[in-house]
Amino acid sequence: MLFVAATLLGIISWKQLKMEIFPNAELPMLYIQVNARIEVTPEYMEQEAIIPVESMIAGLENIEEIQSSAGRRTGSILISYEERTDLKYAYLKLDEKVASIRSELPDDFSLQVVKIDLEDMNNTLMSLQARGSGGVDRVRNYVDQHILDKLENIEGVAAVNVFGGRQKSVDIILNRAACEAYDIAPSRVRTILASNMNIRQYGGAVNEQGLRFFVYLNAEYDHISQIEELILGRGNNPVRLKDISEIYYGEKEEETISRVNGKDAVSLEIINDAQAN
Repeated sequence: MLFVAATLLGIISWKQLKMEIFPNAELPMLYIQVNARIEVTPEYMEQEAIIPVESMIAGLENIEEIQSSAGRRTGSILISYEERTDLKYAYLKLDEKVASIRSELPDDFSLQVVKIDLEDMNNTLMSLQARGSGGVDRVRNYVDQHILDKLENIEGVAAVNVFGGRQKSVDIILNRAACEAYDIAPSRVRTILASNMNIRQYGGAVNEQGLRFFVYLNAEYDHISQIEELILGRGNNPVRLKDISEIYYGEKEEETISRVNGKDAVSLEIINDAQAN
């Protein structure tokens, strides 16, 4: 009877065990964190910090792959090593290389070699890279249109972060004089756009002609003329968006740059739901 009870308890406990994404093992990876003391462009981060460091470490032993990304304040270089690599030795050699190049980089940047902590990665399900013909912007557009939603809809996936390439957008440049003449504040334009387009996020910059907004088309809009006809103010003569702005197709300013073994790529970081298996 005691044996049967113990067996049943074991079966129940086994069924309630939660699966872990990462086992208690050491990953053959090291990580270089690049920090900018001031905000810079991703291109500057890539040219002045990421590429020089990649070139310096590429000749180290047992490296299988190098992935990198560059943003406005931070960049990263992930080095994957061959299995059974002595990571303590690899860490020392990598740290030596990084120390030798620190003085050659602009004062804007600082570097730090970091060991991968599995506990910090518990919510990262996996990382994927996409490459193809036609340039990284074309690949990013394909990922946004055909892959991103499918990944986000998988049960247990909390979020998908995408790095690299420029997103397709509609570029709206407000005419400051026209806005003042019609008494239309830029904030009202932002509100109308958000309420009519289900926009996921905005990017913005100021240029010589006025305020610039980058917005992403919802699938229900088939042509740019539908956006031009959005009504901003009512009265005897309704004010439409086209009356106070120029609107055309464009691409959002690149905020991150992703590379795999020195080649441009689009990277996807899949974050799992902490409550899911």
